[in-house]
Amino acid sequence: MKKILVVDDEEMVRFMLCEVLRDEGYEVIEAENGYDGLNLARLEQPDLIIMDISMPQMDGIEATRNLRRDPEISHIPVFISTGEEGAKKNFTKEQGTEVQGFVEKPYQIDKILGNIKSILGE
Repeated sequence: MKKILVVDDEEMVRFMLCEVLRDEGYEVIEAENGYDGLNLARLEQPDLIIMDISMPQMDGIEATRNLRRDPEISHIPVFISTGEEGAKKNFTKEQGTEVQGFVEKPYQIDKILGNIKSILGE
């Protein structure tokens, strides 16, 4: 069973996305900020991370940058979850924040699941 880490400070958003992913047969772990997300990524070694941009304590940009610098977890694919226009410009290889895709809010579940299955080779 593939494991997905969902990192989002909005409890209802996190709950709904996690429920959809569980219904699809994924093991899901969750964190409410980038700091906790990084710690869980190191501990749980998920197959994929869905990371919100705007969060307290450590936002998604900083969390992704730290993830890419850590050899234990730098290989984990990251999808950025955002409702912000122009967010893609903040995620480049040169900035140490390279990601595998973007998931726009409000979520389109079929699109999210298609992107997840594609990146996980399912």
